[in-house]
Amino acid sequence: MVALPGAVTPLNIFEARYRVLFSTLLAGDDGVEDGLINHESPFCGSKKFGISHVNSEGGVSQVGTLLKIEGHQQLPDGQITTFNRGLERYKIMKVIQKQPVLIAEVEMMPEEDDTSPQARQLAADLVTIVKQLIELNVKMRKIKATESELNPPELTDLHPTRLSFFLASLLLDNYMQQQALLSLDSTVERLEIEKEVLGNTLKYLSARYALQGAFAPAATGSEGEADKQPPTAGPD
Repeated sequence: MVALPGAVTPLNIFEARYRVLFSTLLAGDDGVEDGLINHESPFCGSKKFGISHVNSEGGVSQVGTLLKIEGHQQLPDGQITTFNRGLERYKIMKVIQKQPVLIAEVEMMPEEDDTSPQARQLAADLVTIVKQLIELNVKMRKIKATESELNPPELTDLHPTRLSFFLASLLLDNYMQQQALLSLDSTVERLEIEKEVLGNTLKYLSARYALQGAFAPAATGSEGEADKQPPTAGPD
């Protein structure tokens, strides 16, 4: 899993060690099981934690994202569902504890808004590409979409830097690509990669949609060759 600044990352907490951790982070909120709260923890009630991507070999990425719990739901079976928003990036400087949960000394990586002409142009190009992808997806799946679904507010409300992280969050299941984008320090580089990836996706889906139309069954009407059917009993 890769969490991105600005993006919401929902989590379903069921392991005992993480139930203790999140109960501790949520201390003071309604519905939190007091018996699971570690009141001695320096993180008690902070609602903040970090996510660092762990690869298939168990390696922990040095660059991760600090998140804040914005909402939670305590389930009857003891599990906890949390809704967490990414705040900013950090770099792991020193691992203090590995078990039961990873605790590390980190250095925050604040990133100033990039308002350069190049960043703004790339952002505008990407907004166009994403809107075209959304419209194409609606056509291919033959579904109805609301105005907010066709024009997500993030596309126009976010400055280029935050937009670059939001777009990275759309690359679902491509964790290696998301981690590579998260680790980049340049907004322009991040946007350039996203423009290439999403642009190629748009080209592929556009070609696929065109082929579907080309090989679709001919429409039938009251007249014309497409309407002619062989007699059910064969020729006389």
